Amino acid sequence: MGYLTKSSVLWDKKYDKDGNYSKFTTKKGFGIGDYWREYFKGIENLKETTISELTLFRLNMENSPFKEGTDLIEIKMFLKESNSKTLKEKRTTDFIDYAILISNSYNQTPIEELENR
Repeated sequence: MGYLTKSSVLWDKKYDKDGNYSKFTTKKGFGIGDYWREYFKGIENLKETTISELTLFRLNMENSPFKEGTDLIEIKMFLKESNSKTLKEKRTTDFIDYAILISNSYNQTPIEELENR
């Protein structure tokens, strides 16, 4: 599973009334792993131990703290209910074995944008 921090993401693509691509939009908040209004529980643990702008974490090791709890799969949202009820009695390693933290990345560029160059 990939998580972003201090990054920008492609948010959506815009089309005209005939369905032709016209432009794209980006966001620097929603869509990354640690935006204050929407974030993954426990992402701070990754950020504190990262060693570069691209760090791979093995979560399923023998004494891993991710074998208990819902860090990195539970989403916390401002003024909205999280997915904690859905994850009851689940743990992170039920879903993911490795996590990659990507820092300071730029948004992707839609292929339609590249075709217009």
